[in-house]
Amino acid sequence: MDTPEIREYETIAAKVGGKYKLAVLLQKRMAELMFGAPPLVENPTKDLFETALREVAEDKLTLADPSENVQPSVIIPRRRRLEPDRDD
Repeated sequence: MDTPEIREYETIAAKVGGKYKLAVLLQKRMAELMFGAPPLVENPTKDLFETALREVAEDKLTLADPSENVQPSVIIPRRRRLEPDRDD
């Protein structure tokens, strides 16, 4: 899939409720892909943005309704804050 034109981005953004929600969804999905989640589209590219965008465009990925209590498909490890050693 070639990079979509502006009209296509607007169409894709409308599927998830706007460009800001699309940006959040793509960022979270790219993080999942980076940490090993399997792609939901055939023939994924090495470009995580394009893969995530194709997943949304092909209706394989959408935002969950907050009232549904949906768990993330992949747990993304957070950086642990390092605390200085204490000599008690």
